[in-house]
This record gives sequence, structure tokens and C-alpha cells, in this order.
Amino acid sequence: MNVYDRKGLVVRLVYLAIALVWWLITARGRLSKTRVITLCYHGVTAQQKNRFAKQMAHISKRAISCDRIHLQDKAIAARPAVCITFDDAFANLLDNALPIICKLDIPVIVFAVTENMGSTPRWKIDYDHPDAGELTMTLEQLKRASKETWCSIASHSATHPRLSELPDEAVERELIQSKIALENLLGESVYDFAFPYGVCSEKLISKAFECGYRRVYTLSPDAGKRSKDQQIISRMTMTPDVWPIEFRLTVTGAYAWIYWLRKICMWIQERPSETSKTSAFELQAPRT
Repeated sequence: MNVYDRKGLVVRLVYLAIALVWWLITARGRLSKTRVITLCYHGVTAQQKNRFAKQMAHISKRAISCDRIHLQDKAIAARPAVCITFDDAFANLLDNALPIICKLDIPVIVFAVTENMGSTPRWKIDYDHPDAGELTMTLEQLKRASKETWCSIASHSATHPRLSELPDEAVERELIQSKIALENLLGESVYDFAFPYGVCSEKLISKAFECGYRRVYTLSPDAGKRSKDQQIISRMTMTPDVWPIEFRLTVTGAYAWIYWLRKICMWIQERPSETSKTSAFELQAPRT
């Protein structure tokens, strides 16, 4: 099931209709405030290879590396630039994605789970998830991929947990151990970190910067602006299986409204219920 099909066909069509309206309002993306679209892929299977190739061909002329995002924010361009990232470092990328990337000279970044190399995912993943049975790259495969000028390797934690559920010491271990392991493997500094499951908080973001990372990647609405030396990069989940029109609209920023929808939903979820408010008032309990 692809990123726009999780809530059924009707919702998917509603999302598409809103995106089309957004696209028209922003003059086909030219007036969009979103100047960089960062996409988050995972695995790419042999069956998805041709669709992935068409997606990459569509964005090849405006693909940029992630370390140029802070420059692109101020650039004037007809359409948003696009950054390509891959989470989990699945081995199927070696045959089905990276050769296409190389041919089109598109810079990408691959986020690896350092204690889950060369095996199927050992982290929490639904049994029917399309990537559940896929192997991740071995250390040697990851090192070989890193030698390509268009491919950067970065951290996706040591074991791929939900960091928000861990004590501070365990979070620090996940951040530092994966960074050290990759730096030892690659022989160079690693400054990028993608949060597992895209789940993060201001506290976790600050901890990542304290551990030596300079850019962190989420799947959440923009968590706030930082300096060019401390960047928070919001991404949109993508697969080769989306409809072509969905992909084209996504890379023009037409689905950017989803960020605002998520923010509203988060705000509603964080509000205390009326019952909680009443109970708190009656008991004169202090607010937390």
C-alpha cells in the first residue's frame, strides 16, 4: 500500500483534489513557499524499478543534495528543488534504484541502521509491510555505495527504535553508536541523522545536535527553523507505486497542505478533553 492509499480510495481522491486546487492557486508551484521537497523512499523492488526510473527522470534537472537545502531556501526558481533520501539501506536499492540514480547523476542520501546490516529488519515492522522480508545492505555493500560521488551514507540509529519511548541514556547510545560505527566504516565524519519512524520531539532534536549531527530528518511537520549549521528537514514519504499525477503534484509542493493538516491534528490531540479540564478545576490540581 503506497503513501496516499493508506486511508482508502475515497480519501486518496479527496487528497488529490485538494492538491490540484493547491497547485492551481500556487501557479503550478511557482508561488509556493516550499522551495525544497525532500522525499523519503525505503526499498525499491524489481517490480517498482521502471516506475521509479520515470519518477527520477521527472525530477532529475532540479534534484539537489541535502547539504544545499539551506541555500535553496533563498533561491528563486520556477519550481521547488527536490532531495532524494532512502531510509533503512535496503539491498534492493543496489540493483533497482542506485544505477538509475547514477545514470541521471542525482545526489542521494542513504540512512543505515548500523546494527541491522545484511539481514531482514529486526525492528518493529508489520508482517505484511512490503519491506518486511527485504534484506538490508551488508557493511561491504554500504561501503561500496558510499564511494560513489552521488551517494552519501548517514545514520538511521543503531537499532531503529522509537526514540521517544527510550530513556535518555538509550537515546544517546542509539545516536552516538551509529555515528561512530559509520565513521569507522566510511573513514569520514557523519553529520546527518534520520529519526526512525520519523518520530521526534524538540528534546530529541536537541539531543541529536548535542551528539554531533548537523542535519536531522523527520516525517513530521516542520519542527522549526534553525541556523544553516543546525537544520531540521521535513520529508514526505514516497514510493514508486503512487499515481504519476500524485508524484508530479508532490514534487511541486501541492501536497504541502498535509503538513498543516498534521499540525492541526496534533494540536487537537494535545488539547486536554473537557472532562479533564473539569476534573482538574474541581480538584484544583496544578497544570502540568
